[in-house]
Amino acid sequence: RAKTKTQIIKKMVDITKERAGNKNLHVAIVHTKVPGQTEQVKEMILSQLQCDELYACEGLASTLVNNGLGLIAVGFYSD
Repeated sequence: RAKTKTQIIKKMVDITKERAGNKNLHVAIVHTKVPGQTEQVKEMILSQLQCDELYACEGLASTLVNNGLGLIAVGFYSD
C-alpha cells in the first residue's frame, strides 16, 4: 500500500501501465498548484509508456477549492 506522495505517484503510473498494456495512449494530467511534481509524473509516464499525446494543466479553481493543494490526477485512453 502506497503511503508517501512518491509511492502514490509510482503506483498511479504502475496502474496506468497495467491497464494500458502495450497500447498507445492519450494522457491528461491535471494538478492543483504542484507543477514540479506534475513534471515528475509526466517524465515517468513518458519514459515507461507509449504516448501519442500527453497534456498537463492546472485544474480549475473549483477543483482547488474542493480537493485542496497538491492534487495530481491522471486520465488516459488508448486507441
